[in-house]
Amino acid sequence: MKPNLSISLVAGQPLIAWKKQGMDGIEIFKRSADSDWVMLIFDQRPNHLDNNPLPAEDTKATWIYKAIYRFQDERVGQWSDEVIVVVSGAV
Repeated sequence: MKPNLSISLVAGQPLIAWKKQGMDGIEIFKRSADSDWVMLIFDQRPNHLDNNPLPAEDTKATWIYKAIYRFQDERVGQWSDEVIVVVSGAV
């Protein structure tokens, strides 16, 4: 069992799409170019909109996401492939 993540942008914010596949939920982790992996959320309902602040005006940032399923309070399966999105500040 391995989550399949996809990303689209909604008003500039990443929308992380995933399917539940009978699991209790999913742990989503995030990393930017200058940081380590941090847990973004334990999500029990697809999908998740990352509302973290966007970069400063006229700049861009690369955000990377990965996830793993949870079932009965335990991580199960394999980590998803990493998905990458470039976000930018308002113009």
